[in-house]
Amino acid sequence: MANAKTAEKATSNTAPKKARTKKVAPAVSVELSPEGLALLTAFKDAKKAEAQAKEAKEQAELALREILGELTEATVNGITVLKVVGGKNTHFDRKMMEEIYPEAFMATIRQTLYTYLKTL
Repeated sequence: MANAKTAEKATSNTAPKKARTKKVAPAVSVELSPEGLALLTAFKDAKKAEAQAKEAKEQAELALREILGELTEATVNGITVLKVVGGKNTHFDRKMMEEIYPEAFMATIRQTLYTYLKTL
């Protein structure tokens, strides 16, 4: 009987171990097809055009403001085509809120995770 128990223990201890699955990192890269490369080129070109348009807009605004001086309207053939209008931005001082009311700051802070395309 003792030999049966010893044999039982031996078989239970030598039972095959579970096969471990090797962890494989998820794919992070894809080879772009010619169509994908064309889209990447279009994306880069659009970003460049967007930056150039922003710079051109800023330069035109500076020049127009110089022409206007202290005046608030510009006309073409007597028709008003441009007005200087006032606006108001309201900003929230997050740093001050966190310093003065840390519990309220932590209770109301929200983070939004997002992704964007960064060209290299």
